[in-house]
Amino acid sequence: MCKCECGVEVALPAPSLFYGNTKSCGCLRMQLLKERHTIHGMSKTKVYAAWQKMKKRCSANAPANERKDYYDKGIRVCDDWSGKNGFLLFYNHIGDKPTSQHSLDRINNKGNYEYKNVRWATAKEQINNRNLKRIEDFSTKELLDELNKRGILHP
Repeated sequence: MCKCECGVEVALPAPSLFYGNTKSCGCLRMQLLKERHTIHGMSKTKVYAAWQKMKKRCSANAPANERKDYYDKGIRVCDDWSGKNGFLLFYNHIGDKPTSQHSLDRINNKGNYEYKNVRWATAKEQINNRNLKRIEDFSTKELLDELNKRGILHP
């Protein structure tokens, strides 16, 4: 009787041990098979999930509500991040998600998911990035006209 490093006990013939034909209870073979079929080992991470969602919403097969905001507007994922080693190239560029408050953001919202146009950003950073005019972007006349139009100020 032998006890494997993983804790399983197994009966083995002595010559098998003597000649080194058996190295485990079978767990080593399973581990080697798993490693052979694992490309990066990050499929259960938050950054992998973000990469998958990015690719999905920019595809022709995206759900209608996402398709209209991404694919139908011509927003695509760059070829590097869509190809065979796409996730690894994406990950090497963007790195780990800094906090649970961060999500993937396109710096130029009309641009594609590509190098120099993606980052991890908080909700506040993303809102500020939506090409909306801020109050300081308006002239005094534009502000007064809008307030008059809304009935807040009367000339």
